[in-house]
Amino acid sequence: MRTLIVTCCIIAFAAPFAMSKLQGITEIKTGTDAVEPVVQQSKATAKRQPSPLRPVYSNGTGRVGSGRQAMITASADGHFRPRAKLNKITIPVMVDTGASTIALNKSTAKRVGIRESSLRYNISVSTANGTVMAARAELDSVSIGKITIRDVEALVLDDNALDTVLLGNTFLGRLKSYRVSDGQLILQN
Repeated sequence: MRTLIVTCCIIAFAAPFAMSKLQGITEIKTGTDAVEPVVQQSKATAKRQPSPLRPVYSNGTGRVGSGRQAMITASADGHFRPRAKLNKITIPVMVDTGASTIALNKSTAKRVGIRESSLRYNISVSTANGTVMAARAELDSVSIGKITIRDVEALVLDDNALDTVLLGNTFLGRLKSYRVSDGQLILQN
């Protein structure tokens, strides 16, 4: 109990100093977790800031993209399900910001030109249905609208382990940014 009281006193004492240091910080970029301080503006000249309910994600590399943009409207279930081109073959996908990589099943891999003989199922992956084995593969290109990313890592799973292509962070993380706004996923490159 004494430790709790001492901790609360320290927090109460340090809070005003911490808040003064945090003033002016308005954006945290993911990837590098770099914090950009911004000069405070009066209400008359303040620019509209993104809502905290509509986060903006950035890969934090600072690289300049091509300026291309793709907008994807959420489906009735709230997921983003665009049609993407994997190795120039149009495939329905589901955007999954929680997936570390693009994941596709054997049938889709064959359809987009990945040779089954080149696959080595030696990677253990956790899925909603349990742990399964996957094989590392590389897609020559992944495109959504006018955005194309080349040489994208993917994982191939057995057909019964996955019934849709998951578009994960091996694609999303190479974009300049992506964000959700008014029921749309906006990809920027």
